Amino acid sequence: MITSSWAFLLDENMPKRVAHVLRAAGYPAARVIEVGLRAQPDSLIFAYARTRRLIIITRDADYLDVARFRPPHAGILVLKFPSGTSVSDLSSALMAALDSLVGENLADRTYLLDASALVRTA
Repeated sequence: MITSSWAFLLDENMPKRVAHVLRAAGYPAARVIEVGLRAQPDSLIFAYARTRRLIIITRDADYLDVARFRPPHAGILVLKFPSGTSVSDLSSALMAALDSLVGENLADRTYLLDASALVRTA
């Protein structure tokens, strides 16, 4: 069971199964669709996550724009994988990245996760 204080908000472009994997691992995770933010602009999703101290998980590279999505925030994880990547591979890579970050404070940091590595961008 996870003892981290991390809680996540999954952007619309994240498969539903990723939320299930996070929850099964013990992480609180909500999808933007579940909280009434379907088809809302990134700025509104960011504001929602910011006020609730939720770490955003997305495939939207717009979130790498540090000037637009500036601290304070709980953290941002941008997953950059080819469109044909299976949900299982995506989930596994995310969980491996989270395992590597255990004990880290993700607040005010933006990370890019791709098939080769997890990189802190800001």
